[in-house]
Amino acid sequence: MKRLIFASLIIVLILISLLIWFFWSDLETLRPNTRANFDAESFTFIYGETPFLIPDQHRVFVDASQPLLEAIRSRLITHLQDEQTFGGVEQQDTFSVILNQAQIIVILTDGRYIWTPVYSQANFVMKVGYSSNGDLKWISRSVVNMDDLTQSTVWIRGDIYLEDSTYGLMSRSTYLNYLGDEISLNLIETLTNLLQKATQE
Repeated sequence: MKRLIFASLIIVLILISLLIWFFWSDLETLRPNTRANFDAESFTFIYGETPFLIPDQHRVFVDASQPLLEAIRSRLITHLQDEQTFGGVEQQDTFSVILNQAQIIVILTDGRYIWTPVYSQANFVMKVGYSSNGDLKWISRSVVNMDDLTQSTVWIRGDIYLEDSTYGLMSRSTYLNYLGDEISLNLIETLTNLLQKATQE
């Protein structure tokens, strides 16, 4: 009887250890099938002969439900800091507009994800806005007018569309971080290309 109890305890401890590893380990092997696209349009205003220079500080605001919010925000800020184009990066927990401070906003407008230990899927639409001078009043206007600006400025807006289906042993945090990486890298690549193009105008 004692041996049976002892054996049962060993099995329980092994199961607990496996569960802890499963939910906290980042060593899972995934087989993702992901399509991500940032459909963006940019507006550039060059003031006189003053060239546009990419700001060396950026504020970042992300709006989504938890725990997706934390995954996207943390991965986006990490990748922006790794990408030298954007200089210093400051997280915004609440949205506010401060003129003459560059702003990046990412807002989840539609979609959901489904996670299971062996298969997960996601469909998202996210609104994105970029303003080198901090002004975002223009972002929902059908006609964008930059004639009254007094400094060289770039505004970018658009939608990120992401579809994913992933097989493989994974924790929820690993899957959400993966989605955060896909969204962030797609966003940063497009912003970097558009901003660098603007510096050459």
